[in-house]
Amino acid sequence: MDRNKFSAIAHRDHAFSNPISESKINTIINQTKLNPNDKAIDIGAGTSELLIRYIEKYNISATAIELYDGSIETARNRANGRISLDRIQFVNEDAKQVIDNYSILEFRLGSTHAIGDLAATLRSVEEMCSSRGLYSRW
Repeated sequence: MDRNKFSAIAHRDHAFSNPISESKINTIINQTKLNPNDKAIDIGAGTSELLIRYIEKYNISATAIELYDGSIETARNRANGRISLDRIQFVNEDAKQVIDNYSILEFRLGSTHAIGDLAATLRSVEEMCSSRGLYSRW
């Protein structure tokens, strides 16, 4: 079975596809200070609930990168009616092929496989965000 499809099935009843509790995620969202002109990227975004909530709270722009098209479809359905769809871009491609140095806030919660492994992911995050934005190793 495809790893991404398996992950989508395993997480289908969860708001977030990671081991962090919803209350802790909400605390992180509430403690983050963003402006409407800020941009965020979520690599291995799953159903994009994290970005949707950030857009709801801060009206930022966001890019959700997710390889599994089923998760992208679910994300579009979740976003529709909750946020302005022009605030979020869904990218259904391999993250290694599409990441760019433009985000101020980046998430890779439980998605180190999207770049290769943990070390490659941390190097990539540091390169993308350290000189321009918020860089955090969760």
